[in-house]
Amino acid sequence: PDGARLTVTANRTDSQNLIFKSAEVDSRGRFTLAGLVGGEYQLTLEAVPDYSKGPSPLLPRTLSQKVMVPPTGEVTVNLTLNLTP
Repeated sequence: PDGARLTVTANRTDSQNLIFKSAEVDSRGRFTLAGLVGGEYQLTLEAVPDYSKGPSPLLPRTLSQKVMVPPTGEVTVNLTLNLTP
């Protein structure tokens, strides 16, 4: 939405090695996190006001969901974040 910046982060949950990836959500609501190794990740979608475009009534919002990434291939994830005030 106008006045918002959306990012998705992936944090590995099933390993002691810290694996962290981040991507911005595009204007079509899509994102890609390439190069993740297989395992369980906590995905977090965050919407924050984009003050570079002027004042925004949007308050920061987050949504988290666990997802299992297979050793090969890709996963499609749908995240729905309610941005109504």
